[in-house]
Amino acid sequence: MKRANHTLLLLGIPAAIVLVLGIVALVSGSLLLDTAGSMWSEATETTGPVGDVEGYAMLIGMAGAGFSGLAGLAVQLVGAILALYGGGVLLFSAIARAVLGRGAQRLLPYRILMGIAYFIALIPVPELLKIFGRALGEGAFQPVPLAGAVLVCVLVVLGARNTYTDRIYS
Repeated sequence: MKRANHTLLLLGIPAAIVLVLGIVALVSGSLLLDTAGSMWSEATETTGPVGDVEGYAMLIGMAGAGFSGLAGLAVQLVGAILALYGGGVLLFSAIARAVLGRGAQRLLPYRILMGIAYFIALIPVPELLKIFGRALGEGAFQPVPLAGAVLVCVLVVLGARNTYTDRIYS
């Protein structure tokens, strides 16, 4: 079952990297929200009567705190999506490998679980291709979405070749 280990590494390493990036984005978003909270408390802190200039400064500080809070929420949303995506692929790949064990008697559950992992891995491909096509339509060439889509497809095809053919026995 050397091919099953190879497939786990083929999908697991990129999925773990995406999971770590998602966790980093979640932590960064939390830090941005904390910064927004301290900006808000600093902007609304008064010691006496507020004049026109101080009032405008308070309003600008509160607006900055609000935008910082929105940025923190956006970063946390992206981090949650990345963490769920990477975690889902990694989880189903690891469970599938654990189910397979040492023998071929549990090959069907392994193939079903790997099919779910491949499906999760392919979820962003249409959106990446749409982003690439939209950029081309606007006259810009952005190779990163296309490269990401091609990379995911290559990983899934190589993994599926190992999973759904007789190569799994080698």
